[in-house]
Amino acid sequence: MRINPWLWLAGAALFIALSYAWMSGVGAAIGENWWNDAMQSHPACEPALCS
Repeated sequence: MRINPWLWLAGAALFIALSYAWMSGVGAAIGENWWNDAMQSHPACEPALCS
């Protein structure tokens, strides 16, 4: 069975759009706080990443 490339492209675009919306909107506080906590607790933390 052959997958339609346009269907695959639409699915990929939808996934990317949802991921972007999650990280920039609802998930921003959760995602950024989790990332900052993980980076600050990491022994090889770069100052630029921890700001």
